[in-house]
Amino acid sequence: MVLNKISTFQEVKDWVNANAIISSPIYGDGSDGDLNFTADGTLSGLHFVKSFNVDAGVTVTLTGPTMIYCQRTANIDGTINGTSQGGSGGFGGSGGRAGHYSTDPEGGDPGTDGQTARYIPGGPGGNGGGGGEGGGSGGSGGTATATEAAAVDDFRLFPSTEFDNFRTLIASFITGAGGGGGGGGGGGDHASGNTGYEGGRGGDGGDGGDGGEGIIIIATKLTGNGSIISQGTDGTDGSDGGNGRYRSGWNDYSGNGGGGGGGGGGAGGMVVTLAGLSTANLSVNLSGGFGGVGGVKGTGGRGGGDGQDGPDGEDGTYIDLSIAGL
Repeated sequence: MVLNKISTFQEVKDWVNANAIISSPIYGDGSDGDLNFTADGTLSGLHFVKSFNVDAGVTVTLTGPTMIYCQRTANIDGTINGTSQGGSGGFGGSGGRAGHYSTDPEGGDPGTDGQTARYIPGGPGGNGGGGGEGGGSGGSGGTATATEAAAVDDFRLFPSTEFDNFRTLIASFITGAGGGGGGGGGGGDHASGNTGYEGGRGGDGGDGGDGGEGIIIIATKLTGNGSIISQGTDGTDGSDGGNGRYRSGWNDYSGNGGGGGGGGGGAGGMVVTLAGLSTANLSVNLSGGFGGVGGVKGTGGRGGGDGQDGPDGEDGTYIDLSIAGL
């Protein structure tokens, strides 16, 4: 396989297996010593350790992308948790102003985009519903896509920095994207007459959920019966539109406010393990968050639309690049 054409995890795994890369430089130089968690703590960044251990009953919270090179045994009997520590969700748009006899109704604001990550997309925000009877339009939901990984142009291994480029390649994938914010609902128009009743205000869009963070562990041996959890969080619900009203003297109704769109769910994070020998029995949960429910249009007046539900964020991925048995 040509190194400068490697662009997917499967190609990385195939290349590693074909070249039997099992020499000690893969596992780092151990310059950071032993990394043992006997009480709850946090972890992020790049670590070159001799051994890595998370005791049973201990929770280690990932606060950023994390990569561990371990010369000896990496043992996980506790919990590594990256839930909600990845890409931030977008904010929901504000609902539009209701119409009054002296002012026109406004459309709802769009939701903002969730923070983009690589490989794993979050759910986009739902669109806000339009306001009733000449009311403003609903705001659009924010996006939460994931960019595709570009081909690696320089994937070469040197004795002194073996797997540095492998680290760069993998690390660009592991963070889950945040969900997009829901669009705000449009405001409803006023009833007839220059003293007509106001329409209903548009509902606010829900916020997008946050993505899960990712971790990569490269160790001579991987053991333990603990868990790695890195879920995306749920988007919040859009709020309901305000109610329109009946104006009896004019036999007319003001417009109902449109419901706000639900926020999109955040995507789960990614876990990558590469071990010369693995006897670990880890529980891994990388589920994406649920999208928020769109708000309901107002009642009592005319027209209006419900906000759309925000889509769910995608589940994360657990990738085992074990080279045991070579």
